[in-house]
Amino acid sequence: MRTAVLFAVGAMLLTNGCAYKIAASGTDLGTLETREQVQAKFGPPVVTGVTGGKAFEDFRTRRKVAESGHHVFAAELASGYSLGLLEVVLLPTECVGVAARTILGQDLRFVYDEDGQVTAVLRDGEYIVGDPQPRLGQPATTPRRSPRTPPAPAPDPPR
Repeated sequence: MRTAVLFAVGAMLLTNGCAYKIAASGTDLGTLETREQVQAKFGPPVVTGVTGGKAFEDFRTRRKVAESGHHVFAAELASGYSLGLLEVVLLPTECVGVAARTILGQDLRFVYDEDGQVTAVLRDGEYIVGDPQPRLGQPATTPRRSPRTPPAPAPDPPR
């Protein structure tokens, strides 16, 4: 029994940190700065267009894409604070996520400014790179309202 416990503890110590290393591996989308670099990496886009005054290109890929910094940091922090015990959950979770994205594929959208510089990257509709919120002092492109706030009443028709 003592040998089995020591073996289990040793195995857990060996896997400590693997989940965040898997999450951080792959193509780092934050290093792609221009339209030419994106097309060199992913080939021709599946869809191109303009939305909100900004050009975008959509790509479909099965490549491993590195997770954003906060996801990697959270996995590393959780593993460290639990002394490696959470690796029992984190490692299979990362492996299943990577396998699913590799088998099913993922949609990437690169949003560009007027000069062809990447301003935002979305994976399956979620921001990975870029800020979805407008900066202070810049107006939002679409007015936002709380879902609990009722819409403004329609103006009275002219008589």
